[in-house]
Amino acid sequence: MTVVEPFDEDVAHQNRGVPMPRKPPIVILTIILSALILLTAIVGMFNAIQAWQFLERGEISLLSYLWHLVRAAGILLLTALTLYAGFRRPSWGHVITIAFAAFLLLLAAMAVIYPNPHPMFPIHGAAEEAGARFGRGFMIVALLAYVWRLVLGKNARSYYSQATSRTEV
Repeated sequence: MTVVEPFDEDVAHQNRGVPMPRKPPIVILTIILSALILLTAIVGMFNAIQAWQFLERGEISLLSYLWHLVRAAGILLLTALTLYAGFRRPSWGHVITIAFAAFLLLLAAMAVIYPNPHPMFPIHGAAEEAGARFGRGFMIVALLAYVWRLVLGKNARSYYSQATSRTEV
């Protein structure tokens, strides 16, 4: 009878002669962002499921309910796959993280185009409005830099270039 030991990533790297690389800061940032968005996506999925009550009462249409359900499931799936890709580095991990970065860029663009008409702290005066516009512009520039480093950055490309997940062995 043979004893099967659990999969150990460090041992797998030693056996194949592949050094265990450090995670680049851009990948660490992606893991943190995807974990935070995953938590909110779980809450969003519960809210979408609970919207069934509104459908039963006729307050929303079936098409609207299905749209919210599919959108919540898509966000949940994308963030979960991004989190998995950040830790396990599958061969498709770079593509998923690029899709996640594009998703964040789309959300930021929507926030700039359609700002919240009822902010928590109302904006009064031209100086505060200018500051809000600067903040939205800075958010877009920072996310463009994030996407640039993730897509074209040497560290991110080299991190995902060697597949190490169990399914890739």
